[in-house]
Amino acid sequence: MHWTPDLLNRPTLATTLWLCIGATLLPVAVVAIDQSRIAQEQFDQLRGERLVAAASMTALQQRRAIPVQPLADGSRVRLQGGLIAPIDLARMERPLVARRLSSLAVVGLADATGKLLTPPGRSDLAGIDPQASFGRAALTRGRGGVEWIYASAPLNGGQLYVFYAEPLDMAFAPLGPPFRFGLFITLGALLLTGVALWLSLDRFVLRWLRHGARRVRQLADGNYSEDRGLFRTAPLELQRLGSDLDDMARSVDRRDQALRRALAAKDAMAREVNHRVKNNLQMITSIVSLQASRLSDPEARRLMTQTRLRVGALALVQRLIYEVDESEQGVVNTDRLFSELCDQVQANSQPSKVLLSCLSNLGVISGDHAVSTALIVIEAVTNALRHGFPGDQGGTISVLLEPAGEDGLLTICDDGIGASDDDDPAGMGLELIRALTLQLEGQLTLSQTKGGGRTVAVRFPCQEAVALT
Repeated sequence: MHWTPDLLNRPTLATTLWLCIGATLLPVAVVAIDQSRIAQEQFDQLRGERLVAAASMTALQQRRAIPVQPLADGSRVRLQGGLIAPIDLARMERPLVARRLSSLAVVGLADATGKLLTPPGRSDLAGIDPQASFGRAALTRGRGGVEWIYASAPLNGGQLYVFYAEPLDMAFAPLGPPFRFGLFITLGALLLTGVALWLSLDRFVLRWLRHGARRVRQLADGNYSEDRGLFRTAPLELQRLGSDLDDMARSVDRRDQALRRALAAKDAMAREVNHRVKNNLQMITSIVSLQASRLSDPEARRLMTQTRLRVGALALVQRLIYEVDESEQGVVNTDRLFSELCDQVQANSQPSKVLLSCLSNLGVISGDHAVSTALIVIEAVTNALRHGFPGDQGGTISVLLEPAGEDGLLTICDDGIGASDDDDPAGMGLELIRALTLQLEGQLTLSQTKGGGRTVAVRFPCQEAVALT
């Protein structure tokens, strides 16, 4: 898990559970550590009391079996002798077992200075401090560096001391480790408790939440198939959650299918309408062509031809709108539009030496923009053919649609003799170009081409244009 500022501001459920576990176990850990310290102190006190009790009981039992003062005659001049009572060391070792001392505990005798009077045996003691260990436990270090705890009791008025000692680390060995390592045992128990809680939460909560998240992602991806075995072994509440997710999946699936059917019906209707509109436009074009062929007046025939080109442009845009992918319906490929549009103009014009070139690198534009630009091209090209190239004069007419920032720029340029606005006062070509420019919310510019001819430029906004790759 990566700790990021966003994760700290919005922690996951797992992080929250860990924080709750830590907040719950921290007071328990503090109390347990304090109790362990108190227990250690009490244990040390109990250990010392056992040693003191062993020494005191032995001193009491040996009170009548200790060395006595030397005997002197009445004049106190001559030593008469002395009485000595034996001390049973084997009997003195019995409290080692009775008081549950460790197997390394020893018993011995020392004089008032602390000098040992009995062999050290298993110990490496060099001596004791009778005054410091009388009635309480004391610590001393042996020759080998081992620390010993001991207690002593006086015999014969303080001239002789019996003592019991054992290594500090081995004292009450069966009970010692829990107290000596109480802190680590407590922390280990708390850690195991935390791990157990985490495994339980992961097994009974987090695991099923992950399953639920995966199920929601499947629904988001459109996979509405049921998976009844996913929450089969989950707790009851999470089984209900899984059942609710399946119910939601079925409901969304039914609604999605209904929307698909409605969309398919709408698309079929739109295609049917488009097909009928296209057929009707073609029928109108055919009627206009038939009527133009029966006219004897050249001007009337020209006007009918102009009308046929306009209707043909509309039919062409209508056809191209529904020839793109379904994801791009409603837009027109301007490269195909301008290519076929120029072919139509050349096919319906008188044979001439004028070369017509059409190019677009704007990509796709909306159907409304396509209709307006196509009609502008028809009007500008036909006007250039009529007024810019009289007789058999040859030349070139260039049509270019290109991006200009976030706008589109349509340019129709010819190298003919040029034309003024007064050349055709009765015509409506220029008037129609101005109207279509307003419809595009664009700007119309008329200028003379360098070297002769005329340039018609229309700049219009088209943020929806998409370049083709």
